[in-house]
Amino acid sequence: MARYELIEEGQSYETVQAKSLEAALRRAKRQVDPGSYEYDKTIWINVRAIRLGRRGERTDDEATGRVTLNPAPPRCVSSRKSNHDWQAPRSVVGGLKENPGVSGKGGGIVAKEVCWHCGAYRITDTWAQDPDTGEQGLESVEYRPADESSEAWIAARSADE
Repeated sequence: MARYELIEEGQSYETVQAKSLEAALRRAKRQVDPGSYEYDKTIWINVRAIRLGRRGERTDDEATGRVTLNPAPPRCVSSRKSNHDWQAPRSVVGGLKENPGVSGKGGGIVAKEVCWHCGAYRITDTWAQDPDTGEQGLESVEYRPADESSEAWIAARSADE
């Protein structure tokens, strides 16, 4: 067993014994506490494990990884359902008739959907970027509250029923 220093978001926080560098990195990933971060859209937590030498000095033997934290969807306020029913009505989310709510972005898309029950929005970006590392091509999700447009859509739909 060797000793490893665990680092989260650039801050050293623990020295552990592990059988391998990979085991130390798995432990660093498991120890990320989502409750210690504030986020309303996807964030990426970068972690590292560095093997320590006999005197506790850092060696060149290290591994890096990332933990993805997605925000919890807001509670759906509909009394009929407890889960959101995501839809893409063009009148609310825009886009082309053939592909409502979708726009191109780099090598991916941004898809905007609205909940049929409460009017909240979900925006999925398939070409998101980690602001710390600059890596692109990641997937992120963001939720936004209902607005005038989505509330009017729900009201008009309810009037038709």
